[in-house]
Amino acid sequence: MSDTPSPVWRFFGWLLMAAGALIAGAAGLCSAVYLMILLPDLFGPSRDAYAQTFIWIVPVVGGVPIAVGLALFFGGRAMLRRGGGKPAGQSTPPPLAGGGRGEG
Repeated sequence: MSDTPSPVWRFFGWLLMAAGALIAGAAGLCSAVYLMILLPDLFGPSRDAYAQTFIWIVPVVGGVPIAVGLALFFGGRAMLRRGGGKPAGQSTPPPLAGGGRGEG
């Protein structure tokens, strides 16, 4: 038997990778836009205290979905690399006697 993953296992691996990339990408892009909006207030001549207070929203609110998205992405990648849908270290069972056709 080969060590290639089953089609269902591959589908779910790719599905997790796609969902994780979309979540992490969208949250990262949103966080980057929010930071770009705050940068002039943070480093400008006024050094607004309002902006310094709200800078913590980025890692708290934006960091969680980024972490979840990355976890989904790398989980799907691990599924594709491990393959087969069997736990790591488990060997393939031997074939049935008679070719599996009910012959004894």
